[in-house]
Amino acid sequence: MLPSKPRSDLVQLCILTAPSFNLAATTAFVDPFRVANYLYGRRYAWAFQSVGGGMLQASNTAELKTSPFDPAGQAPDFLVVSTSWTPEALAQPRLLATLRRWYRAGTRLVTIDTGAFVLGSAGLLTRGRVTVHPEHRQSLGELYPAIDVLDERWVDDPLVLSCAGGSGAFDCALSVIASDLGDRARDRVSDYLLIPGARPKASSDDDPAGSIKPRIGGAASAAGLIEQAEQIMRAHIEEPVSVPAIAATLGVHQRALERAFRAAGMGTPLGHFLDLRLGRAQELLTQTTLPMLEVALACGFGSAANFSRVFKRRFGLTPTRHRQRGKVAFELRFLSEGED
Repeated sequence: MLPSKPRSDLVQLCILTAPSFNLAATTAFVDPFRVANYLYGRRYAWAFQSVGGGMLQASNTAELKTSPFDPAGQAPDFLVVSTSWTPEALAQPRLLATLRRWYRAGTRLVTIDTGAFVLGSAGLLTRGRVTVHPEHRQSLGELYPAIDVLDERWVDDPLVLSCAGGSGAFDCALSVIASDLGDRARDRVSDYLLIPGARPKASSDDDPAGSIKPRIGGAASAAGLIEQAEQIMRAHIEEPVSVPAIAATLGVHQRALERAFRAAGMGTPLGHFLDLRLGRAQELLTQTTLPMLEVALACGFGSAANFSRVFKRRFGLTPTRHRQRGKVAFELRFLSEGED
């Protein structure tokens, strides 16, 4: 339980988790505050909480002892919503009302991995910028078009401080420490943890497709050619472009592009593009409640009927059936892979 905060200098963090949460990212966020307490005296207090409390299993099967989340409790300085596979577990009316009340009271909101979906359920994602785990960015953007979902490790926005997970959680926590105790404290904490300080928010491995420059007479390597072609495909999943157009953008002949894909064991560019579109469809089916037509249009299909035919031909089951199976709890999904 969090202390009742008689001391104005004690910064309180409520770490709200759900089943199958990302333990590594959650502890990566908390550990810099532990070190700051060690180096500068007790400054931060935190409590791991969940609906109902008790032992909570993370996605890696490790268990964390949590205390019950109290909707009537005092607003903390920071509310950290850490979810991964089951953000919907926190979509409970009293809990969401508490999030809104705490936000109005001045609590700083932080999300880890898919935690932004919980803020969306609370009606708080109405503006600003946010990030989530890369696998869920498209889904979040489809559900909440009023916000900018960024391809970044972490994002500092007036509404919410968000991180996609992994190393972004370290950087997110270090940014809080820098704002509170200064850059020198941030650097000392990062040195103690053997991490190279707060890194730039922009992800080094998620270059936006808009940064691709056409290559005239392309002398790119096969691997580089495939990478750039795939970036163009990912940027045009909703409005697919033709393979000849992709080749022209890259400054190579269509046959050269096709040879590069075949040599890499990736089939044809057209087939790979379809796989990317269908992969996006799988995400939207299992991570959102969007109507089938909206899923189809978001993945470049002109109608729900055509989408359903192509999807079933590729995966052997209809989009509706895939959505139903996707609602199975994460730990049980793989047990039913051979069933239909």
